[in-house]
Amino acid sequence: SVYGGVRLAEHGIGIVMKYINGPSLAAALADNSTIIRNLSIQERLQIALGIAQGIGELHLAQIVHRDFKPENVLLSQSPNGIYIPKITDFGVSFQLSVASATFVKDSCGTAGYDAPEVVIGNERPSAASDIYALAFTLYELLTSRRVFHSFKPAQILWKFTMCGERPSNWHDDTPNPLKQVIEQAWCIEADRRATIAQIIHSIRKALDRNQVSCLKMLQKNNNLRNKIASVQLEDFQEFELFALNEFVKRMTIDDCEAMQIFIDKLLPTS
Repeated sequence: SVYGGVRLAEHGIGIVMKYINGPSLAAALADNSTIIRNLSIQERLQIALGIAQGIGELHLAQIVHRDFKPENVLLSQSPNGIYIPKITDFGVSFQLSVASATFVKDSCGTAGYDAPEVVIGNERPSAASDIYALAFTLYELLTSRRVFHSFKPAQILWKFTMCGERPSNWHDDTPNPLKQVIEQAWCIEADRRATIAQIIHSIRKALDRNQVSCLKMLQKNNNLRNKIASVQLEDFQEFELFALNEFVKRMTIDDCEAMQIFIDKLLPTS
């Protein structure tokens, strides 16, 4: 939430936002913190889902964060103790539809989380470069291991960005399909990275709630409930085409994730 703006003599223009009384994900992952290490895999996946959905909402609005990392995720705690992630620090973000090539020419991110194409300068930051940073952030969240913590910036750029080395100390409780999607998301080649819909779908599947969420989404209003009742659910192709049509008409980030499920089913298998 944005409450207003201020102009400070020594600091320039700023915005006033909701105060989050909680640590950053980076602080929660620090060696002297047990916050993340004490969470179950289900609790970590819930945080991961919230983070991925937040990035997805930005991309639906054609906004590129440009400096996404654990330091820019705050963990707000609900009254019942559940951690809710909040993405912050949009100081170098931009909207794809209005930003000039000159404005986004240089890298403004952080070593390790900056995508190779941005560091080299071949391409301006994009949704794919945010996905790259998200992949490392999700790995750190799910494993409680900071990837770049013991390296200097020059070492990070050479070892990870240029040479493509990747961490592999996954926990045994991390589902293999989710690991594979995260590993696809940090590919050096931007066009080979997983999409945000694929990431959200994989997290939801790991939480064993994706199919339920899709049906609930379709049943949000009475008209859809009546329509669903008239569809022969045994005729999966008819139902999936109907669902896909509804998703397209009502695009949200949850719908993007659900569309991925149905598109995968509709595409012919090789």
